[in-house]
Formats: sequence, structure tokens, C-alpha cells
Amino acid sequence: MSNSLNIEISRFTAADVDEVFAAEQVCFTSPWSRTNFTDTLDNEAYEGYVARENGELVGYVFLTLFGPDSDIATVAVMPEHRRRGIGRMLLGYALDRCRESGAEECTLYVRSKNDAAKALYESFGFELFGVRYRYYSSPEDNALMMGKDLTE
Repeated sequence: MSNSLNIEISRFTAADVDEVFAAEQVCFTSPWSRTNFTDTLDNEAYEGYVARENGELVGYVFLTLFGPDSDIATVAVMPEHRRRGIGRMLLGYALDRCRESGAEECTLYVRSKNDAAKALYESFGFELFGVRYRYYSSPEDNALMMGKDLTE
């Protein structure tokens, strides 16, 4: 997939593991392990997508598909590429994949203090349905549980 930002989105492969793992260390204070990423390659419920601009990794998204249920497991944009619409593009792409797979709803967790991410998710119609207290560490934070009906 390409677009006016000259961003190419492609399926995550074994060749992307090291680069995505390195990006994860930059993007999150409680990052996924390298094994978390490699395990997605062998788990048919997971799909991962990388966004590149002129060959450079600028972001990625991972989702899980379980019949009528889907979940945005993680979405990240490299700090130097934020506020350009890449996160919006990745989330839209992921939601399209969820719908194509037959999912009827999508859920995600977001740090309660991550206002930019919350605003992005709300702009796509995600709504708060619960809180997991002290879910995140480094720094400690609550996870807001958000969901979206994909049949609308």
C-alpha cells in the first residue's frame, strides 16, 4: 500500500525483526521483547505490518484476529516521524484488515496518560469500556480498555 505521504505498508517478516525490535526500544518504556516479535511470525492469529518511507522504518502495527474479535496489540511511530499522519494510516490499515478478516469488534489498551494516542483512537470511534489499574510499569500507569464496533 502506498499513499500521498510516500509511505509503503507491508507485511512484517523475519527480515524486519531486528529493526522493529530496535524501534520498540525507542518508542516504548516497557517494550516488547525480541521473542514477542518472533513469536508473532509463527502464530496465525497475529498480523504485523511495517511502514517505510524511502526504505526507512517509520512505524509498525500488530493486531490479533480471533474470529469475530480483534485486538490492536501495539502501534508505534518513530519519534522523529510523529504528527505526520503515519499512526492514523497504520491504525486505519489495521482496522481494514480486521474487517476483512470478519472481525466485528476491535479492542485495545492505551496508557491513561497518553493523550495523543487516546485522541487518535477516539477519532476512529473507539470508546472507553474499562480500566486495568497499574497495568503498565516504567512508569506505572493504568491501561484504558477501549473498543470499537466494526459492523457500523
